[in-house]
Amino acid sequence: MTRLVNQLMSSGIVEKQPDMHDRRVVNIILSDNGRAVLRQCQELVKNTIRKKLSRLTPTELSEMAASLEKLKNIGAKLE
Repeated sequence: MTRLVNQLMSSGIVEKQPDMHDRRVVNIILSDNGRAVLRQCQELVKNTIRKKLSRLTPTELSEMAASLEKLKNIGAKLE
């Protein structure tokens, strides 16, 4: 884990921040650059999903929405 955090720090994506209540704890937070990278990734995912879904017919989209709703309801029962 330390190696991964160090790589993210070297890339300017995260920063270490000491914990105010426990000096043994070091919190890892997103840097401003990390938040920008996250926003870019979120946009890329949204655009990719939008592009893939655009290939479906309105009927297929409706069926998929109904199926996802069923899955959500089943998942809620499993909690």
